[in-house]
Amino acid sequence: MSPTSKNKVCDSSCTTKTTNRTSRLPSTTVTSTGLPSSHFRFHPIQLSSTHPNSTTPAKKLVVLYAWLFAPERHLDKFRAWYHTLGYDVLSVRVHLRDFFLTKSGVKVTARKLVNYLEREFQTNSTTSSSSYDELLFHGFSIGVYLLGEVMLLLEKREKKSKDENDNSLKEISFSKPLSKLTAIVMDSPVDVDWAPTGVSLSTTSNRFLQWVISGAVKAHLRLFYHLATKHYNAASEYLRANPRKIPIAMLHSKDDLMTNWEHMFAVQDRWRAEGTKLVVRKCWESSPHASHFYRHPVEYRDTVETFLKRVAEGDFDCKEKVVEIDESDEKRIEMNGKAI
Repeated sequence: MSPTSKNKVCDSSCTTKTTNRTSRLPSTTVTSTGLPSSHFRFHPIQLSSTHPNSTTPAKKLVVLYAWLFAPERHLDKFRAWYHTLGYDVLSVRVHLRDFFLTKSGVKVTARKLVNYLEREFQTNSTTSSSSYDELLFHGFSIGVYLLGEVMLLLEKREKKSKDENDNSLKEISFSKPLSKLTAIVMDSPVDVDWAPTGVSLSTTSNRFLQWVISGAVKAHLRLFYHLATKHYNAASEYLRANPRKIPIAMLHSKDDLMTNWEHMFAVQDRWRAEGTKLVVRKCWESSPHASHFYRHPVEYRDTVETFLKRVAEGDFDCKEKVVEIDESDEKRIEMNGKAI
């Protein structure tokens, strides 16, 4: 889908400089939530030494959907950063086997996370309040697929609760997590359609081996269509459609072989064309896959923090010039709403 001058996407020029910078979070801040430690880690702001009001419970929760094999010391930097922004942090990871055995892997993890979110956003007739007022999702690489599975399940749960006339809901009702989801941040999202090419290009520079690997991935997607691929497709299409029109920020790069930046630009164009109020993107010319936070820390934080500020203030009118999608293609360069 091509962009139009009417529906524009904000780039890094929509950001302003911020000063909050954080150090690595001590690993001792892990707290139990009843979720399996093999996939989940919870770091409340109350135990953070990086937040000046650490004794005050946070009313905002961010869920970090980690990339494959993400080291805890790297995730600690995101946790410490989000603590300075006033969030409790729940990180979730999936293992390689979880993607191949989707029903007993990713979907089980998604169900456990959804159950937890429903409990945390639960309200009752006595308190009329829940643990959190806001929810933020931040997904990395293949973790964005899990993010899509979680959103699909939240949609199904919400629809089911609307369709059922359950008297038990008179005393306890759910403040739907989706209604509290204010924004989504995507870092180097991997799309199933690009997976055969991305995996082959990232594995070797040998053309023949690339062809073999690409063919093997395509064969896997065909053979395991009912066990896995159809679930990949459903989650990916949900995120492409963004039916809730939730504000989204995407950070990626043009030389990331695992992600097709042109395809991602088309997805962003679709979001804006179909009514998503705020779409912010930061696309670097050169930056490693899922490593933008470490390669470009200041720009990364500035982009995300300003995006979240716009969401909080309801500032959905992107007046700044639109990003240059391709410096060599003047047809896709827009300025002040007019193509030049």
